[in-house]
Amino acid sequence: MTDSRTTFLDSLRDSHATEAPAVQVPRPILAEEQAMAAWLAERPPGLKHSFLARQDAEFLAKR
Repeated sequence: MTDSRTTFLDSLRDSHATEAPAVQVPRPILAEEQAMAAWLAERPPGLKHSFLARQDAEFLAKR
């Protein structure tokens, strides 16, 4: 007879084994997002505001 704790620990071990490939997928996306955040941090506030306002306008136009 298996203990419910053993079953739970087995499921955790199994899910951890499949987690590594799942983490690899968003890493390039994270790098792109970090690059964009760095780019925005280096720009003057007025430029950031106009860039983001233009992005919002384009998004709303596509709706």
